[in-house]
Amino acid sequence: MISRVEDKINSASDDSEVGLLEDRGYDKIYKNAHYLFLGSGEGEMSRLKGYHEQEIHATFPALFLYYGVPGLFLILLWLYRSLSKAPLNQQLVFMALFLESCTLANQRQLLFWGVIILMSKVRKREELTEENN
Repeated sequence: MISRVEDKINSASDDSEVGLLEDRGYDKIYKNAHYLFLGSGEGEMSRLKGYHEQEIHATFPALFLYYGVPGLFLILLWLYRSLSKAPLNQQLVFMALFLESCTLANQRQLLFWGVIILMSKVRKREELTEENN
């Protein structure tokens, strides 16, 4: 793991042929900017211009390219409504989860979305319990 992190740091800092942004697939965003409004859809990454044919290796930038402005807006609105009234200790958990999503593609991970849904349901139940008391 340490050598992998060292490789990433070295590729970002030296004058290597491939930069960190290209290695992570971020170049697909600016090389395919015409998809940002309505989205490109998921799958068949070879049709997108970029350094490699793999997907973008970060959750929210990938969702932006795949679903465009309307899709990303709906996802962010749902996240805001689901998590905005959560207590600070729960919000810190989500901040860590979203920070990790800057480096990993979590958009198809059940656990990523499951934690968000579970916490929003717990918050709703707590609100209903408070209203009944």
